[in-house]
Amino acid sequence: MPIDAQPSGAETAGTKFDRSHEVILKAAARLFRDKGYAASTLRDIASAAGMKAGSLYYHFGSKEEMLDAILDQGVREIYDGVRAVIPDEGRGIDYRATIASAIHAHLTLLLARSEFTSANIRIFGQLPSEIRERHRPLRLAYAALWETLLSDAQRAGQLRKDIEIVQLRQFLLGALNWTVEWFDADRHALDTVVSRCTDLIFHGISVDAG
Repeated sequence: MPIDAQPSGAETAGTKFDRSHEVILKAAARLFRDKGYAASTLRDIASAAGMKAGSLYYHFGSKEEMLDAILDQGVREIYDGVRAVIPDEGRGIDYRATIASAIHAHLTLLLARSEFTSANIRIFGQLPSEIRERHRPLRLAYAALWETLLSDAQRAGQLRKDIEIVQLRQFLLGALNWTVEWFDADRHALDTVVSRCTDLIFHGISVDAG
């Protein structure tokens, strides 16, 4: 199920209001990711955004409204990034290369490009159930994108037939998403992490006894 395109932020794109809106969201996303949603106050967010706390209410009615925008944008960004590297259906697709490109896109957005995606991954499990339920359809759509890719690869004979696709998707995305807990840009080169994750997924950890 594709994710429907929706405008993000204020409709007056490019205005000072719109730029401030984005600054607030990015500041909130970084705080939610690093401190947790509950521990991040509106005063913290305003300070990180370089404005007075009262100014936030010109853009958002509440902290929860900011959270909804961050969770929504985080999934949409990673969905669009991964979808962009998946070719349209057809013969001759190299699914191994496509899966590798999808892993690269997922990790790049998660670890280097999107505060919204990394905040989404880190805090989602901490949130009240009613908030999680509001955003579950978007997350399920992203899971379905991966399941379709993996199923197509399996039907094309490029993945083992005995692998259960839902469990494979859960394992793969769980492993990729956990990198947000240990990745340190000062210690790890992103391309090296991407390469090692891809290699582990395709080749495992055992030594070929052949």
